[in-house]
Amino acid sequence: SDLLSFEIEVEPGIEEMRVPRLLLQPIVENALRHGLKDGHGRLKVEVRHIGERLQYTVSDDGKGLPETPIEQGTGTSNIARRLELLFPGNHSLKFESRQPRGVNVMVSFPVSA
Repeated sequence: SDLLSFEIEVEPGIEEMRVPRLLLQPIVENALRHGLKDGHGRLKVEVRHIGERLQYTVSDDGKGLPETPIEQGTGTSNIARRLELLFPGNHSLKFESRQPRGVNVMVSFPVSA
């Protein structure tokens, strides 16, 4: 029971917003597969409405980012491609190191009700 803990925070009132399907799933999968490989740690998913944008943040306290540039795999490549097709030049997909360890992955795009 103490191997993996997770938390999901969804800002109230955003249930009716139209969003692309399955953007979060590959990011959460990557956090579990690469960051929390041994099944120990903490995973947090946050969904926030900030101005005219929706922001997903997936955080883990796993091993962190490699020192070399990240090679995009199938999941992150597909997310980047879908975001560019849906929101040309008006989206972001960022990877940041967390302190003292872990990764934050943030996805941001415009939304409509």
